[in-house]
Amino acid sequence: MRTRLYVAGVLAGVAAVLVLAFVVLQFGISNPSPPSLGSNPHDEIPGSILYFDNSGCVVDALASGRSASRVYCPLAGAGYSDTVTWVDEKTFAYVVTAPLMKQPGWQWVKVDLATKRETTVTAAASPPAAPGDLQMGALTSVRGEQISFDPDGYLYRVSGGDRVRIYKLPGGNGSGAAFATWSPDGEWFVLRYYPKNELWIIRRDGLAAGTLASNVRGGASWIIPGTGIWPPVDAALQ
Repeated sequence: MRTRLYVAGVLAGVAAVLVLAFVVLQFGISNPSPPSLGSNPHDEIPGSILYFDNSGCVVDALASGRSASRVYCPLAGAGYSDTVTWVDEKTFAYVVTAPLMKQPGWQWVKVDLATKRETTVTAAASPPAAPGDLQMGALTSVRGEQISFDPDGYLYRVSGGDRVRIYKLPGGNGSGAAFATWSPDGEWFVLRYYPKNELWIIRRDGLAAGTLASNVRGGASWIIPGTGIWPPVDAALQ
């Protein structure tokens, strides 16, 4: 009888360890992403976000997660960057780099969303500011706020001398995440999570978060009709 009880206890202990391991694998450090916005849309998140996917296609995604669709696929070969931006509600632009140009340099290519007609903008010797890169236009919101990280994965909203802790990255490690851009109204911001090539959207108070997309390359550009575009549009495109 004691032998049976001992065996049962051992088996129960093994089962508990297996359950714990499953939980860690599913919800712990190996899978730190916030819930998918595609499966759990947040209709309070306004506007649309452009980004390149790993196939080199431009994706137009509602920030709420309600829909996402490829609108253009220019990256058939080498010579393209991962930079894309809204120009207005009917137009976006991406960057072509030196291998596809007769002389070294960079240039914007504007695309009409309806007709897919391309217009090449004057080439530049230096690269255009990339949406989602850590240039000041993307870092600071219209409210004058920025987001900072600490090594333990805590995010802070910083404005002037104020520093407010708002969010903790699941898994407790901020080394795999980087700030991408604010929303044009300054209420939300986008993080790029590099281990899984994801875009996360987080509210400025940290009380709501979701995963917008995976298999992303480069940064992101956010438009809210009637409010604006963030990061600000390169002057060469206006």
